[in-house]
Amino acid sequence: MPFLHGFRRIIYEYQPLVDAVMRVVGLEEGGDGDGGGGDGEEDRVRSPEDESGRRSSLVELLERESQSEVFMEGISYALYRVAERGLGYAAEILLRYGAYLNFEDPVSYYNPLHVAVLRNRPNMVKLLVGHGADIEKRDRIHESSPLDLASEESERLPCLLALLDLGADVNASDKNGKTPLLHAMASSDGLTVNNTESIQLLLERGADAKAVTAHGEAVESLLVFLIKEALDASAEDAAEIERSCFEVHLSWRLLLVRREPPFRAAPGSPAAVL
Repeated sequence: MPFLHGFRRIIYEYQPLVDAVMRVVGLEEGGDGDGGGGDGEEDRVRSPEDESGRRSSLVELLERESQSEVFMEGISYALYRVAERGLGYAAEILLRYGAYLNFEDPVSYYNPLHVAVLRNRPNMVKLLVGHGADIEKRDRIHESSPLDLASEESERLPCLLALLDLGADVNASDKNGKTPLLHAMASSDGLTVNNTESIQLLLERGADAKAVTAHGEAVESLLVFLIKEALDASAEDAAEIERSCFEVHLSWRLLLVRREPPFRAAPGSPAAVL
């Protein structure tokens, strides 16, 4: 597998430096990575004295290790790890010492900006982009951009807003033509539109409602699928169906506004109920 060489290099060459960085900033490597919506390091209140002490310890460590042959790789991977945990001051120091903004984790092939989005760290997203991180960079496995990743989960709405405000292209697509709006629509689970707010935000920022992938995937077809699923659901799902259909209705109306010429559903089609 292509990542094994890079993975072995982490374990045997620069993992000790990464571990040392994580220890001095109060994050033990291999500990709880925090799923993204909870009590991450950026959410914790630290005393000024505590943070000042950790800053000094990190600088001392980096000065001491700066002549190491694996220094740049070690601090670049450490940047990935602190970006995941939302530790802004540590990221600032690592960047000052030359950590590579677009360093790829050798297992996931995500970079610091990708993982900051995945863990819903909007402040880290702003910090990394402010230092020059490529806001349109796609990962090598799924070809997902930071905006694609932010669009996929409703909990990542703060990162979605941050990326759009920072200038991410709302209609950028992968090689198959999949846009952030299509990513947002595809994350729905049959009866529920999970990211209505994200969909609305993308549309408000100019997302193309007529985008179609090379495989024929389109916003319209995804909405119609959701409506069909809702119509065929069991009685016990009635309350959920009602809420979901209302959300679909709102999203659908936004799509209609952006169509030229105005879209007209065929009589009797699922879309016609809206």
